[in-house]
Parts: sequence; structure tokens; C-alpha cells
Amino acid sequence: MKRNVCLILALCLTVSLFAACATNQPPAAVSEASSAASQSQTPESSAGQEQYDPMAYAGESLVMLRHTGYDADWMNEQFADFTKETGINVTMEQVAFSQLHDKIVVDLSAGSGSYDIIATPDYWLPEFTEGDWLADLRACIANPTAYDPTFDIDDIPQSLQEACSDGDKLVALPWKFNATILYYRSDLLPTPPATWDDLLDLAKQNTGDVKGIGMSMSKTSLPDVYNSMLVAFGGKLLSDDAKTCLLDSPEALEALNFLIELNSYGVEGSLSRHWDESAVLLAQGNTMTEIMVNTQVGNVTDPEKSQFPNDIAFAPLPEKVTRGAFMNTWTLAVTNGCETPEAGWALLQYLMSKEKLADLVEKTNGGIAPSRTSLLSDPQLSAKYPLFETMNATAEKGAFAAPKTSQWSTILEVLATHVQNALTGSEAPQAALDSAKKEIDAVL
Repeated sequence: MKRNVCLILALCLTVSLFAACATNQPPAAVSEASSAASQSQTPESSAGQEQYDPMAYAGESLVMLRHTGYDADWMNEQFADFTKETGINVTMEQVAFSQLHDKIVVDLSAGSGSYDIIATPDYWLPEFTEGDWLADLRACIANPTAYDPTFDIDDIPQSLQEACSDGDKLVALPWKFNATILYYRSDLLPTPPATWDDLLDLAKQNTGDVKGIGMSMSKTSLPDVYNSMLVAFGGKLLSDDAKTCLLDSPEALEALNFLIELNSYGVEGSLSRHWDESAVLLAQGNTMTEIMVNTQVGNVTDPEKSQFPNDIAFAPLPEKVTRGAFMNTWTLAVTNGCETPEAGWALLQYLMSKEKLADLVEKTNGGIAPSRTSLLSDPQLSAKYPLFETMNATAEKGAFAAPKTSQWSTILEVLATHVQNALTGSEAPQAALDSAKKEIDAVL
């Protein structure tokens, strides 16, 4: 009996408490309170909801290998602040660029693990990926603890990401890039030539003291010009799998014949002329246009070097059936010898953040083309550094990097030799292309 009374009293008490709760808090408030409580849970308590943690890899140490230069010094200056923000220590070893490739290969091929981060141009990446020496950065990007959402990987142009990729893998991250563009005298040309035919017409019409174009056809610059023209004419040097040379195409012959004709109207001595020498021709008023890489901007806009520092303008390369612009990127990669790739990634995303690259741009007075669309298209930066608008347009349309082959340096030498032979007339254009294809196929 006592037991039944207790049960009845307990039941009444429960009903009273429920009624009191219902009176003081309407259903909507209960729902909102439950939702707020759910949202206030820590990442650890929410299944599968990790958050970016800059200190997640504190205590790790990294060693970077790269070549000497102004941006090497700039990177070195960033390490102290990086360590404060992440707890990761970084040291850098610098060598001359001429020694960089061999030093990387010796260390990575031996599995020594001396270097966690390496600086490399994109055209070395195929050799390094063949050896499986580089970490896939996609794994770090997919890791919410390692990837800072404010980094915004999509701000890096797709053409630059492609240059740093191996199939589905992203094996490096670019901090700057160089591309072949058109320089022109804006005081003589209200608008730049829009097509290759327009450029040829300009060259034909200006053969006096101030020529329409100069041309750099040395072995170091010619491949950039011909490859850019080849793509614009609808061709390409190698197949998509980089196993076959495609210089037997009609487009390859059309592009070569066009190059021969255009060069015939240029300044004499083009076969030994390098980029910097073409820059001198433009800066001293001998030419109206030049096809050059963007790194020559200082040689034509510096008042101490140029007679027309305020009259040099820039444009993407002309089009034919499309636009082509050979480019290369400078990248940082995390090696497979790095014990904690996420720590290496932390350094990459720190150095290549929008804020840091903007600082590098200012420190070099616009001397680099940063690897971020948001910087290249920034109105204030574009007003200060007019080259950026052209580099952004090039990255968005036409820019392409070297094919994914470890034989690229050999291929360039073969191509340059036979195209130069066609320019001098020692080989007929078709024979030059046939010989080049035969030798390149043998290398591939």
C-alpha cells in the first residue's frame, strides 16, 4: 500500500514539473535552445566536425632547400612569425640555381630525408614525380585540421595548378609565374595587335629605323615563342600522354612558316638575341613591339634603362584560332621524406597566402607575378603595376606549361636547333620538323 502511494505521488510530481516547464518555455523556445546547444558543441564532441588548428603541428621542424635570390631572403624573413603562429620551426639551405637540381636529385633519390621542402620550377616536377619523391598536397587540403579555409586554393589560377599537378595529385604550390607576353610602345600604337596576322602586318609596314618588331630567336628564347605560336595556331608539341611528338601536324608547319616570315621583318641578328637584348631594342626606341617574358619589365620601364619608361605597355600574345602563351611557375613542394607533410603544407599555405604574397609584391616593386587571381586583378595593384592585368588575362586564357616529361630539357634543345635551321634556311621547314619529330620521339 505504501508502495502504491509513493508511485502515485511520484507520478503527480512528474506531471507538475512537466507542466511548469511547458508554462515557462514555449515549444519554439525549447527547439531553439536545443539547436543552440547542438551548435555550441566543441569540434571534438561533434562527430566528424574538426576545425582548422594552426597549432596542430607545433613542435615539428622543417628544412627547406632552395636557390639564392631576393625571394629566398624574403621567405627567410617570414619564418620567425610563422613559428610564433604555428609552433613549427623552419631552417633554410640556399644554393646557387646551377646546383639546385642535382642537389635535390641526389638527396631524394637516396631517400636521405634531408629536406622537407624544396623550391623547384614546374618543368622539374615530372622527374621528381616519376621517382615518387613528392607528397600529394590534396591530402592536406582535404584535412580540416591542416587546411586554413581563408587560404582559398581556388584563388590560384587553374593553369598554374595544372602546371603543378601529376594526374589527380597536386605535388607543388606556385608562388609566382612567368609567361610570354607582348610588349609595345603605347605612344606609337593606340592598341596592340590582336591577332598574329595583325602583328605580321605591323612588321611589314614598319621596316625603317623603328621596326615593327625585333624578335628573340636564341636557343633559350625561341622555344617559348614557337610553342606559344604553335598552340595559337591549333597545334601542340606533344600528345597528352607526352609519349609522341606532334610536329608532323599541318598546324606545326603553318606556325613555323609564319615564324619564318615574321622573323624576316625583325631586327638583324635575332638568332643570337636573348630576352634582355630585345628589351634594349624596345627601351631605346628601335622597335615598336617585342615578344618577351614578363621578367623583362624592369629593363623597359626603369628610367635609368629606358628612353620611354612611361610609354611601354603590355598585352597578352596575339591570337590565331586561339591564344597560346608558354609559361613556367616557381613552386614549393613537400617531399615524401617529410615526416609530417601537414607541417610542410602549413608553411606553404602561410607563405602563399594572399597577405604574404601581397607583401612580396610590394617588397619587389611588382617584380614578380604572384600566383593569385585576387592580387593580379586588384585595382590598386593593377594601377601601380600595369603588367598585372596582362598576366591575369594570360593566366585565365592561353597559359600553358611544359609537357609532363622528364626529358623536357633535351626536347627544348632539339626543337631550338631545328627551328633555327629553318630560320637560316639550312633546313627546309618540313624537313626541320620531320627531323625534330624523329629525334624527340626517340627521346620519349
